[in-house]
Amino acid sequence: MQGREEGREEERKEFLQKICSLIQKKLEKGKTVSEIANDLEDTEENISHLIKQFHLN
Repeated sequence: MQGREEGREEERKEFLQKICSLIQKKLEKGKTVSEIANDLEDTEENISHLIKQFHLN
């Protein structure tokens, strides 16, 4: 069971890293939070939260 939990946690980290990388690239291209949210099919609130949490801007 512990191995599964560690595997899931690792998957979550990898997913977050990929999303944050995408957000960072889009910010560097001059896209707005609204445009990024639309591109990633997410909410502006979630994108803003990730930007603040991971200091992406």
